[in-house]
Amino acid sequence: MQRVHGDPKAARAAYELLWVEARRNLAERAKRASAVAGRKIAPEEMLAPSRFSLKFVPKRFVASTEGDWALVAVSGEGDGVTHNVRCVREDGHWRVVLELPPLSPIQHRVDGGV
Repeated sequence: MQRVHGDPKAARAAYELLWVEARRNLAERAKRASAVAGRKIAPEEMLAPSRFSLKFVPKRFVASTEGDWALVAVSGEGDGVTHNVRCVREDGHWRVVLELPPLSPIQHRVDGGV
């Protein structure tokens, strides 16, 4: 995510690492943003790098798997802080489970907004 800012290729690579549910959510957000902005907005543009910051520098990764699910314990150097990252295997590739808030339904006014 640190490389995403201003780099469309890095943004696309980060987007491709996400599980299908997050990609669907971001694609719908991009569709809605495109309608408002009047220009095509790609789903990966919905990733805001400034919203991601490291609480510690990852030094060690330990994965435990059960079927197509994995839990990766990420820890830093000597600080005792560990963060668990859920992953799922989709189409033979491991993806990061990023849970995004569900989108609210689009409301349509009966009077057409007049």
